Amino acid sequence: MTRRLIVPAAIALTMSLVAVDPDPAGAAAAKSFPVKTSRGEFQLLVFAPDHPAADRPLVLLISGEGGWRRFDDLLAGFLAEAGY
Repeated sequence: MTRRLIVPAAIALTMSLVAVDPDPAGAAAAKSFPVKTSRGEFQLLVFAPDHPAADRPLVLLISGEGGWRRFDDLLAGFLAEAGY
């Protein structure tokens, strides 16, 4: 698959995740834990699945330089609902 096909497919997948439900009522809720770092204290958000799937790996989702946004909440919630 060439890069010309991969980029539009990735954009379509991303948009479909957002378009499914902009505010999912059943989305997994995050639990917040205080974490001390060299830059101060921050809140670690954990989106643990209600029913973890044994055949699915642990997912570590890290935001980019833009910080944690609503999209990150949606994506983490969708992954948790899927058992990741």
